[in-house]
Amino acid sequence: MLNRALVLCGTVVFVACGNANPEALLHAEVLNVGFIPYETPLEFAGTGTLVGGKPYEMQLIAPPESCFPSQIEGAPTQLRVLDNTELPMKSSAFQVTGNARIGLVDALGKGNSPLSAGVSFNKAQRVDFSYTRPKREYFDAIKLTGFYRNRLPDICKDYLDKVGFISEAIKVDEMRFKFYASNGGAIDLTAIDPKSMIQIGLGTSWQVANTYELVITTPKYIGYRMGRLTRTDNGVSLCRANKVSKEGTYQFECLNAFKDFAGLRSQSFIPPVFKVDYNDIRDIE
Repeated sequence: MLNRALVLCGTVVFVACGNANPEALLHAEVLNVGFIPYETPLEFAGTGTLVGGKPYEMQLIAPPESCFPSQIEGAPTQLRVLDNTELPMKSSAFQVTGNARIGLVDALGKGNSPLSAGVSFNKAQRVDFSYTRPKREYFDAIKLTGFYRNRLPDICKDYLDKVGFISEAIKVDEMRFKFYASNGGAIDLTAIDPKSMIQIGLGTSWQVANTYELVITTPKYIGYRMGRLTRTDNGVSLCRANKVSKEGTYQFECLNAFKDFAGLRSQSFIPPVFKVDYNDIRDIE
């Protein structure tokens, strides 16, 4: 196994060959900045996604907009904050050959906007992959508590008493792929169907740049933190998890209770439609 790092123009480039594991490298980067890597392909992976089950068996309950909408009747809720400060991840580029090529695609198949190897993927003997530095998306805790008490429907509270929600996530805005044939030359993506190299899921935006680069422009979530939001805590998110225990469950750490905020008048909007029957939901672990 060969796994070495090159420093090019200030960017750390990992070169993975043979049995080197790009998925492990990506996971290590996510863990190093205090987030949990996605282990399951999800249609939705951003903040506000309701999730049951365990980290390795995530059960999608509802997409972000069902209980935590970005706007209501045209008025922004301003629940989320996007921190544009780039996280200090060491690597943002990989060169992979051999079996490591499949490992890279497997790693990128997790979370939202899943990708997979296309029918012509084996023509690429080397793949260069890079991504923009990840940024953090999280909830404004004060506004979240106010929203829970004032506007969140009871049906959402019923689910949140059983399951967790993604309270923070890190995402990359853009990913780039460049494919090389056995003769060492870059493959011209204007002469073939680019999706024959990488199978791109529906709803994922992409383009070909500079003839040879496949660019995925749909934001990709690569790590998250799990939160709890329950009636017992009156909508104050006290328990968070950014680690997985040895038993494969979320390792929640709970803060000391805050003083109650002033009670807010209850309002409601149209209840969302959930994907999993309430009686079939597995409690968050």
